[in-house]
Amino acid sequence: RMDMLCMRTAGQKALWPIHEARDQLDEWLDVRQIEQAYQAVKSNLDDIRPLRKLQSIQTLAYRLKE
Repeated sequence: RMDMLCMRTAGQKALWPIHEARDQLDEWLDVRQIEQAYQAVKSNLDDIRPLRKLQSIQTLAYRLKE
């Protein structure tokens, strides 16, 4: 629940560095699906599943930014 509270408070900033690594992520993933997952989180803050997907992508984005 804390993760969802963070999303509610910080929005897209809570998913740093996904946005900053978008070009690198585009080489690995379909970035449209990333946006769909983000929209799903915004529209239903009670369903944690899309956020878990984004957190996995966030881990990859951290590695790509190094």
